[in-house]
Amino acid sequence: MTIPKDKVVALVVVAANVSAAMLFPGSKATSALMAALVSLPGLTIVWFRETLANTGFARGVLRSSPSGLVGFIGWLLLLFFPLWFVYQSRLSMMH
Repeated sequence: MTIPKDKVVALVVVAANVSAAMLFPGSKATSALMAALVSLPGLTIVWFRETLANTGFARGVLRSSPSGLVGFIGWLLLLFFPLWFVYQSRLSMMH
């Protein structure tokens, strides 16, 4: 069983997020944990996009979504949600 490239890249992105979070001042363990938790929704969507694409209901009828669109949303969450989280935490530290 081989793991697809996109799943490996997603794990590398999460590892990079956790490593980058440890560069910020403060508790390194807390920063790493927060980075992992913030990255978890995007990682979950990327890893299980085929399953998640088949879970939509409309008027009681199962309707599937395009797995490419579900994967795209997962990548957006994986890449931009941690950046937004850091930006918001920096803004709150300035005030």
